[in-house]
Amino acid sequence: MIACDEAENIDACLQSASQDVDEIIVVDTGSRDRTRSIARRHGARVVDILWRDDFSAARNHGLELATGKWILVLDCDERISPESRGLIRQAAESAASDACHLRLINVDPLGRHGADWQAIRMFRNNAGVRYRGRIHERPVFPASSGALAEQPEAPGVAILHHGYQSSAIEQRDKAARNLRLIEKALEEIPDNDLVERSLYLFYYGWGSLGPEREQRIRAWVEFVDTHPELERPPVSAWIPAGMTQYAWSLSDQRQHAEAEVRARRVLAKHGASPPLYLAIARARAEAGDYQAAQEALAVLLGPELPMSAVYRHFPLDLGLVRRRARHLQAEIAERHERYDEAAKLYAQLARTDPDHLPPVLRLACVEVQRGRYDEALRVIQANPALWRQGLPEIDCLCLALSLSIRSPDQPKWEERVRDWVPQSELAARFQDQVDSHPAGSDFDLSDFPEIEQGVRVQLPKTE
Repeated sequence: MIACDEAENIDACLQSASQDVDEIIVVDTGSRDRTRSIARRHGARVVDILWRDDFSAARNHGLELATGKWILVLDCDERISPESRGLIRQAAESAASDACHLRLINVDPLGRHGADWQAIRMFRNNAGVRYRGRIHERPVFPASSGALAEQPEAPGVAILHHGYQSSAIEQRDKAARNLRLIEKALEEIPDNDLVERSLYLFYYGWGSLGPEREQRIRAWVEFVDTHPELERPPVSAWIPAGMTQYAWSLSDQRQHAEAEVRARRVLAKHGASPPLYLAIARARAEAGDYQAAQEALAVLLGPELPMSAVYRHFPLDLGLVRRRARHLQAEIAERHERYDEAAKLYAQLARTDPDHLPPVLRLACVEVQRGRYDEALRVIQANPALWRQGLPEIDCLCLALSLSIRSPDQPKWEERVRDWVPQSELAARFQDQVDSHPAGSDFDLSDFPEIEQGVRVQLPKTE
């Protein structure tokens, strides 16, 4: 284990591993908090080394000190799941291979499981394994050990990764450090080492947070396109994973035609992965080919999601893919004016993930289409995160709905719309319409088609 200022994490990590390990080695790269003392309390051997911007160097220093028959590699922000405790020792005792894949699962601040993937985190101490790479280091095995992808998975073992629970500032600082190390690595990689260069260009693009992100991702795609040998067997796992992620990204940006071309190409070269079917389904729906879209959705919503083994080494949130597939299914129903079906699907999605706003928004719009103005207003008002995100279109719609059903909340929405008038052309036009409406007459939302159309067209694109 490598550690630096991990006092908040290391205690829980080591506690979770207590049933499965006989020896703990912590390589400390410069902690200024209680990391060392907490580790020693768990019986760890703590070794200090000078940090040289190289994670592999730190990992390999720890490997040289290990005396056990098997090595288990953990990060401080990881925990062995309660259900897995004791199973790692069993896997080591029964393994016929030199290494085992372990399943890793991202956990959000609310304890919900997200993306999962497999990684070599457990191997024999006599296997000659050493880590490679300044950052995003990976274990390299002697040729006699066989291909990494062929190593079995330790049954029932899961490691919970809590690394995305830190603050936004910490995340930005970590991203900046990672990019700095990636830039160093790219300077050191020989031009003819295409595999290593493709790995770091991959992380350089997807690890960027600013305006350079899209440009760097496209640079990686162009690099792989320019060197087709990178996509020939045995292919490195980040190639199909990155190309799948790129197709999904294009789909999210509503570049559906290019996304479909990319998705079908990856599918033909590397086999099935759920995001590829989602990109194809979205593209077919956008083109009006609803039958083909539904066929792709049927794959995603079936009892088992198809996925080739090569994709299992990079994080993928299958639950998210299924939710997006159901959202597209609801959109197709809405486009065909099957409003009852669409409302049911959107409501199910909203209950499954109440923090996710697109299905809530679409549900409100469907209720408008069904003429159920009171229900549409209730849906929006019941989700403050939706109407507090600062969109004049939503406030205009809520005022229109309030006027139509004579809601007691009308004054609140009148105030919100008036606040928008100086900066929103839509709000200004709608306010003029409201002011010119005959006093005492009933207000019918259908008298104001601009609001209905404005909400449907101008709101941010959903899934």
